[in-house]
Amino acid sequence: MKLCHNKASPYVRKVLIKVHEKGLADRIELVPTDPWPDLAEWFDAISARPSVKATAPAG
Repeated sequence: MKLCHNKASPYVRKVLIKVHEKGLADRIELVPTDPWPDLAEWFDAISARPSVKATAPAG
């Protein structure tokens, strides 16, 4: 089983506690993930949309 996780997630911590309590730790593969991709790329992609440009105060 794969568990996509981020160290900051309180939910992953809860799951890992339960996994260890149930003795399933050897069956879990931890896959580190970044839930926050590069924000500069995200902002550029969002601002390029015509609907955003039309409603943005700066024009």
